[in-house]
Amino acid sequence: MYWPNPDYEVYDNVGRTAEQIDSFNTGQPTWDDMLRWTEGAAEEFAAQVGHPDTGLHIADWTSALSRASKMSEFFAVSNAVLGDHPDAALTTLSTFMDAAATWCAFHNQPDLAQRYRSAAANLATASEGLRALLDAAVPLVYGEILTAEQTSQQQADPEATIPSTAPTPPPPAPPAPPPGRAR
Repeated sequence: MYWPNPDYEVYDNVGRTAEQIDSFNTGQPTWDDMLRWTEGAAEEFAAQVGHPDTGLHIADWTSALSRASKMSEFFAVSNAVLGDHPDAALTTLSTFMDAAATWCAFHNQPDLAQRYRSAAANLATASEGLRALLDAAVPLVYGEILTAEQTSQQQADPEATIPSTAPTPPPPAPPAPPPGRAR
C-alpha cells in the first residue's frame, strides 16, 4: 500500500536518517511520521477529555475511552494509559513497583522486596505486549486520516468525482461495400 508523506519536502539528505530517506524513496511514512500524525489527529478530543492524573484515576481514562468515536481518539486514550512516556499509567505503575521494592528492602523486608521486583519484571514483560497493541493502532489511525482527507477533497470538489453522464456516441457505421459488389 502506498502511504503519501505530506510532511516530506524534497531537499538534500543532510541530517536525514536512513529510515527517512527510505521513506521518501518508497513513498511510505516513517514510524515517527505516522505517530506524530496519529497524535495530531486526536488533539481536539484530547483537549476535551483533559488529562486526568493517569496513574491515579484509571477510571477517568476508561470513561474517556467510552466517549471515543474515532481510532485516533482511541489511540489518544490508550497512549495515555499504555504509552512509554513518564505520565502513562503503565509507566507510573512500574515506577511504583520499583519504589515499593526499594522501600521494602530499606525497611528490612527482603522477601517482600523480591516479590515486588518479581512482579515488576512480570509487569515489564506484559507492558511490551500492551505497547505492541498500541503500536498496532498507529497504521489504522493513519488510514483513518487518509480516508478523512480523501472525503474532504471529494466534498470540496464534487464534480471531480462524479462521472460524466453524457450519452455515449453510437458506434461507427460499417464501411460501405466496394462498388460493383452486392451484399
